[in-house]
Amino acid sequence: MGEHEIKYIITDAYNCTANLGLKTRIRVAPGGSQLGWTTIGTPDNGWVKAIHTLDELKDQTDVKLRMAYGSDGSSNVRDGIAFDDIWIGDRNRNVLLEHFTNITDVSSSNANALVNTITDNKKEDVINIQYHTNFSGTDPYFSDNPADASARILFYGLTRAPYTFIDGGTKTDFALYPNPAVNKLTIVFEELLPREADIRIYDMRGVVIALYRAVSGILQFSIDDLKLKGGIYLVRITSGAADLGFKKLIVSGD
Repeated sequence: MGEHEIKYIITDAYNCTANLGLKTRIRVAPGGSQLGWTTIGTPDNGWVKAIHTLDELKDQTDVKLRMAYGSDGSSNVRDGIAFDDIWIGDRNRNVLLEHFTNITDVSSSNANALVNTITDNKKEDVINIQYHTNFSGTDPYFSDNPADASARILFYGLTRAPYTFIDGGTKTDFALYPNPAVNKLTIVFEELLPREADIRIYDMRGVVIALYRAVSGILQFSIDDLKLKGGIYLVRITSGAADLGFKKLIVSGD
């Protein structure tokens, strides 16, 4: 088969979802473009999942996918890049996006515009549900229908807007032991914390009632004296800009 018979596809950063940072000035222009993805901060030491949509190639044949790697030559170590488990096929699911907003809040308006831009460009991939809240001021849409939004706010332990959850926000990178707990709790992480993390415990009103700081490089964090009354709580962990998720915590006894 001649090279001229093969269709090439160039995928860019706007057509990709990954745990990477956008790099708009790659000087060596790999693949003829200065637009691409790179690690921000500490280099990755494990696999990173990236997803590209290829709708424009549906029903086409003789397609070649190219991966271009660029370096400015300044590194003196033997690091590089690798690909594994590449899969091409039809979608088997959509992404559920739940966006919490307030019509009277300027920051919410800016977030709304960003969310709408993303979802409008990915209508086949994203289910966009927006809830109006009473955070940061009165919202007439919330006043007309407070029940639906309040139920989701309580489920997530949300205390501010704007805020967005993907696929229910239930994926967690940690576990709680024991649960139910009495006065002691151990948080076990799936892998070593790459950086410091904030551990917040919310009551069912969405109020933060305890805050702990976990240092980097640990696999578990222990709280020896919870000082919590019997009831249901939410434990949320964030590390920098990364949300490690949340879990319900049941405390038995006072």
